[in-house]
Amino acid sequence: MAKKITKAMRADFKRCGELAYKIMDECGVKIPFLTWASMTYDELLNLEKELKKR
Repeated sequence: MAKKITKAMRADFKRCGELAYKIMDECGVKIPFLTWASMTYDELLNLEKELKKR
């Protein structure tokens, strides 16, 4: 069971990392690792929406 949870957490972390790098590339901002690593995927999506409004 723990292996399944760990695997899911790694997949979610990877997904968040990909989105964070996409935001940084498209919006021209720097997001420190510890910042995006502690955010959820939904928080990153909201950040992306806010940055695209500007």
